[in-house]
Amino acid sequence: MTEPEQPSPPRPALSRAKDERRRVRKKAIKDSFLALCTRVGTGIGQARLASGLGPVTLDTETPGVIKADFEGYDQALAVLNDARQCLDGGRFNIEPGLRLELNVPTWEDWRCTLLGKSETDYGGMAGITSSNTYDREQDPFLAALRKV
Repeated sequence: MTEPEQPSPPRPALSRAKDERRRVRKKAIKDSFLALCTRVGTGIGQARLASGLGPVTLDTETPGVIKADFEGYDQALAVLNDARQCLDGGRFNIEPGLRLELNVPTWEDWRCTLLGKSETDYGGMAGITSSNTYDREQDPFLAALRKV
């Protein structure tokens, strides 16, 4: 005869609070990462406007890499080569295409690094109240992340 399975004991409140803190931190890190990518894209767009190199195409398909292609560069080089052709019959030996490649951490790498840092920098009880609940307003990691 087999014994009936015992129901698993309820998880302690502290464990639930830490799980909640981890979930909230992961979401905050993701939001921060997306905001960073938006700032990078905006900055590249502003550089394009300042340089007059025309539209810029961003490629973020490769994890951890942002590629920018300044479409107006080819046009500017063609105009410059046409002008030189008229003056001395020569051409500039410059590769067409101005591409910028930025290596950034992947979302997963960033998350793992920051979650690990949150534990070492702020301790295992950061944001946990005396009643073993999680209070995001008292979490110093979230406050530091907002400043980034």
